[in-house]
Amino acid sequence: MSSSIPTKRTSGSPPTSPSKRSCSGAAAVLTNPELVAVITDYSANCLELCPELYEVLDMDDIGSGTFEEQEQALMRLNGRYVANGFVDANLNPDDDVDAEELVERAKASVTDFKALHRALQVRQKLAEFADLIKDEHERPAAGIEQYDFCKAGPIIFQPTFLVDPTSGTWGREDLIKIFQNDELAIQDGRGVPNGLGWHYWNVLSSNDHCAYCAAAEGIDPDNEALRDDSGGYGDGEPKVSDAWKSFMEEKGLDSRAFLSWRSYAYERLVSEKDEHVEFCTRVVRPLKAYLESNLADVKLVTIDYRDDCDQIASTSFVGGLTTDGYLVGIYFCFIDVL
Repeated sequence: MSSSIPTKRTSGSPPTSPSKRSCSGAAAVLTNPELVAVITDYSANCLELCPELYEVLDMDDIGSGTFEEQEQALMRLNGRYVANGFVDANLNPDDDVDAEELVERAKASVTDFKALHRALQVRQKLAEFADLIKDEHERPAAGIEQYDFCKAGPIIFQPTFLVDPTSGTWGREDLIKIFQNDELAIQDGRGVPNGLGWHYWNVLSSNDHCAYCAAAEGIDPDNEALRDDSGGYGDGEPKVSDAWKSFMEEKGLDSRAFLSWRSYAYERLVSEKDEHVEFCTRVVRPLKAYLESNLADVKLVTIDYRDDCDQIASTSFVGGLTTDGYLVGIYFCFIDVL
């Protein structure tokens, strides 16, 4: 199976099947292919599809190593999230959580195993994309060489953890509820892995075209005006130079991808075009197409972003909703290692 976010394995067997009433027509029922599918124990199917279904998220192997605030922002779900989409009601990092008791609550929280199974099918496919990013395309995905992916793996959240599971949409309020943090800004272009954003927001799934990849054709390798516009975050709205405004308009680029670190985006087009085209072709285009074909209200968002000038720490998510209301996607956690 594809690897995902490392987890702590916790003892406990999968939920047992509900008892079934006997009836005179049992033999006919058990030999009818259509009815067999109806009475299948999907709790067992879920565990077969995702062996780590009842494992607790373990992020103890990471940490900014610089200051406590960053680590708390990065590790908010650490030891409090179970892979079947359950989140503990208490995300206070100072409180201890009994892992076995957490798993038992997670098991009891699932009322529709078919819906969970459908979400897990998407999760497993996204695990393949996450593996490609982490194992083969980390540099172009990060965009900036000092960014290091601490985690990149699939994740799901049960519908009950959304503000309105029936709305068919999700956003800032839902993430605030999940992560129990009302300070989340959910800002475009900030904290999102830059390289991923450069491509993702410039890919049109309808025609498999990436405006960022196309912008490399005929680019001036010595354009100092584009190279000097770093677009650092700072306070308030980032200022974009006239040169970059003209460049984005000429190339048909989505400005959300270039709210920060524009000089890096230019340098990568000049010096690492082939690596970025391969990353986009193998990962971003098929990932975005898969998400939009299998999920609703697909978004790429920053969950949390911390910058104390010495180090940046951020978590991001790209995904959407299943027909049953599960929020499914890829969860990124990364830090500026300089």
